[in-house]
Amino acid sequence: MLQLIRVNARVSSALPSGGGGLAAGALLRDFALAFASKLGLALVCAVTRCTDFHTRGTKEDFVDYALSRPALGITSDSGLSFHLRRGAVVRRCVPGWRDGDTANLGFGVLVTYDLTDLVMSNAPDITCSSRTL
Repeated sequence: MLQLIRVNARVSSALPSGGGGLAAGALLRDFALAFASKLGLALVCAVTRCTDFHTRGTKEDFVDYALSRPALGITSDSGLSFHLRRGAVVRRCVPGWRDGDTANLGFGVLVTYDLTDLVMSNAPDITCSSRTL
């Protein structure tokens, strides 16, 4: 299993010309997924945040909001959608993940990518060394 820890990219960041305007965050995510796949791993997990919740109520409201997004459609929250569009599944909410994140009431959202089901057709070409990482 590969766990992504604190990978952040500004929404406005994009690669310079020649990168097709691909957001840096998407490039980092796809690199990590391709790297994990090349290592023979079956699962990648990450804790992300909702970008459209904005402190709408109680902790129970956050959990309901985050867990209901996949059923409402991939584009219903841009933070979760970033992962869902690439094949991630929302697993659960993580209380106390980022206490200073008042917009998400301190919660993170655990998502997982099952690499056995994920199509890596646009993945970057990665060569892994034979040494233990």
